[in-house]
Formats: sequence, C-alpha cells, structure tokens
Amino acid sequence: MKKKSLKKILKKIFPQNVYNTLAPCLNLNDYIGVYDNQKELKINLSKKNMSQIIGDNDVKNEHVIAQIEKNRNLSDDFKNDKRETWTQRETFLCNALTLFPSKKMNILDIGGGLRPCYFTLNYSLSQNIKCHVVEFENIVKGAKEIFSDIPNLTYSSEYPINEIFDVIYFGSSIQYFDDLDKIFNKIKNYQSKIIVFSYSPFAEEHTTFTTGAYTFHRKFITPTTIYNINQFIDYFSKKNYELINKSLSDVSNSPIQDSLGIKTRTYNLVFKKDIV
Repeated sequence: MKKKSLKKILKKIFPQNVYNTLAPCLNLNDYIGVYDNQKELKINLSKKNMSQIIGDNDVKNEHVIAQIEKNRNLSDDFKNDKRETWTQRETFLCNALTLFPSKKMNILDIGGGLRPCYFTLNYSLSQNIKCHVVEFENIVKGAKEIFSDIPNLTYSSEYPINEIFDVIYFGSSIQYFDDLDKIFNKIKNYQSKIIVFSYSPFAEEHTTFTTGAYTFHRKFITPTTIYNINQFIDYFSKKNYELINKSLSDVSNSPIQDSLGIKTRTYNLVFKKDIV
C-alpha cells in the first residue's frame, strides 16, 4: 500500500493525537524535528548517526538525472500548448506579472531547478522574457545539456554580478534558505521592482523554525526553514518592499502540519519596491 493511501486510512480511523503517535513509528512523516536553525538540525542528526544522508550530492545526482529526462522536451510541450505541464506556482507567477506590463522583463529565478519559470512566461506573456536561474552546480550542468538552444534562458551556480533584474522569483524555494539577511544582501543590488514567492510554506502562529524534510524517496534529509508569515512580511516591509498580494496556494493542511502538529499554510506573496 502506498504511503499516501495508508495515511488517509489512518487519519479516518484514529483521532489526530493517536495518528501523531503512530506516524513516526510507521515512517509516515515527511518531516523530522523542530530546531532553531539549520546548523542545530545538522548537529542533532549527526548525534543520531544520520548526518551521512544530509545534502549528499551523489544522491542528488540521481534526482538530477531523472529530472533531465522528465524535462528534456519541456520547451516543445509548451510550444504545443500542453497545459497539463503547467504547475500552480507557474500559473500564479504568470498572473501576477500581467499587472506589470512592459515590453521586456528580466527575471532572476532562484532555485528554479530544471523547470524554470521561463517557459510559462515566455509562452503566455507578450513581453520579451529573459530568465537567469541560480542553482546547484549539478543542476546547472543538467540545464546546459537540455536548454542550450534557448538564448534567453541562462544558468549559473553563483549570483550574477553587475546585473539588473526586474523581478526576483522564488518558486517554492525560500524554505531552503535559513538566513534572510544573507539572501537579501545577495539580491538587493539588482534594483528589482518586484519579488515573488510562490507555493511557499509558512508558519501561521509558531515562530520561524527549521525542520528536516525527507526527500528523494526518503534517501536523505533536506534542511527546511519555515518562516513565520507575519515576521517574514515585516522583514521585507523594513527593506522597503510593500506586500501587494497575499493568497493561499493550497487550502489543505500542509505535510509539515501533519508531521509536526504546527499550523502551516502554503502561500503566494508579491512584494513591490517602495519608491523612497
């Protein structure tokens, strides 16, 4: 029986407190532990002899190879109007950017993987779209293999220097950064008018915390930071970015809430630069 099916059955049979006790014993949880930061998570897992499964690039390469094959024909799929290839996060970004008409748009896609926002925007908006993706080196190599014939889509493992981007986009990736000051210092000189976060998990009441996400068929754990939604919005407000759109991208309980019992929701957020 698949894990999702078993979880649904157990939730129907048992009250939430009983399910919360059973789930870890049956390896049904998608997340493990609540910590102050990613460093504390790694130390704790190291004490439990689990450190070897954190961020192992060899394991990640298996995922990259699978993603290369999955997305090899992504450009043709969009050209042929196969809308089933669209995801909710891409549709939201497309709709959000229609509010900012311009003849051309230069976008920095942070953590775009091998499914960057470029394709959705290029085949649905009238603007001339240029997109640069910042990713891990093994993903950059995979992108160069399958997207080398697309001049307006570029990749690098380092943040570009002396560039200006109209939009900075985090498509369900901000949770993998646990230091907002560090990431903001990377992007603040790009003079971006808009910052978009789509399909991103946030804590509703709990303060910002870090947990470990079981990923790639539970082969290793990815450190994941869940920001408090109000603290997050306040942070960008103090950086002169005004929240102009906040919407739920998934009304159901998140896997984080199911695993940890902490109320979390998945949000789309759009911030616009204040003119000072």
